[in-house]
Amino acid sequence: MLAARLSSIASDHAVYVWPDEEPRCLFAFRRSGDHWRSVFPGAPVLADRELEPETLRRLLGWIARDLDAAYLYFPLAYPETAAAGVLAAVPGMAVWNRSHSPVIDWEDRGRGILARFHDRHGSQAPRKARRWRKALRTEALAGDAARSALADIEGRSWKASVGLDLASEGQLGYYQDLLDEGVVRLSAAMLDGRAIAYRLDARHGSTVYALEWSFDARFRRYAPGMFLMVDGLPRCWADADLERVDLFGSPDTLKHLLATGSRERVDLAWPSGSEVHRLRHERQAHDARLRQRFERGVGLAVTYGGRE
Repeated sequence: MLAARLSSIASDHAVYVWPDEEPRCLFAFRRSGDHWRSVFPGAPVLADRELEPETLRRLLGWIARDLDAAYLYFPLAYPETAAAGVLAAVPGMAVWNRSHSPVIDWEDRGRGILARFHDRHGSQAPRKARRWRKALRTEALAGDAARSALADIEGRSWKASVGLDLASEGQLGYYQDLLDEGVVRLSAAMLDGRAIAYRLDARHGSTVYALEWSFDARFRRYAPGMFLMVDGLPRCWADADLERVDLFGSPDTLKHLLATGSRERVDLAWPSGSEVHRLRHERQAHDARLRQRFERGVGLAVTYGGRE
């Protein structure tokens, strides 16, 4: 057998490793309609960079048949990574550009974040900073406290009102497992002993990825999500020897307040065909809409139908 299923977490998740004896690559997917998408962010496959493209083509064909997938989708990869290079070389692989991910150069260990926030946010910045510094503090949570905070805040976020929270997207358990395994860490904005916002970080080498963040919409007047980025990132990572903090996603108003640059991202899908062509058109159109709204100063909550 060319590939073996390592585990089946649920009917909508699957993990493959090849070969069984001395693994040279590992894929993890979750179902999304008629296709399956990689769950690995940034670097969508763990693979030996010496793998022959034809071997990977045969492996992907076996997986697609096993999953009865119209295609396999590897979204939002960084093209400079070995993973993206390995996949892009596979015959029949479609590759297209996506919106860049905003990043913060960490050479100054985050000391420039507050100045950029004040400069770019304008007259509202001092008032917001005074309010959150008077009411909020940052705390690292772990174990059951972190799992509960993640679930509670997501359930009370603006995203929950439009079905875009982690639970509705089928990703809450995934991130809770990553917390349990220590792959990600959770920082919370605390108000009178209660977590009202969170930020999930993952460190890989000299890069920290701010993977997810959200806040309890009942406490939006404190701007707790902004607090966790402007005040919380330097508090958490000021002593770390980092190259950058990757804000991990499409440009938006908050990321613009902090970023010093960006990283290119691409989508990959196999095999190329009419379904993948439609996916490419839809994803690039989505990026264009977000970019247009961002340039007009429209926030994500308004863009997706929630309250700002």
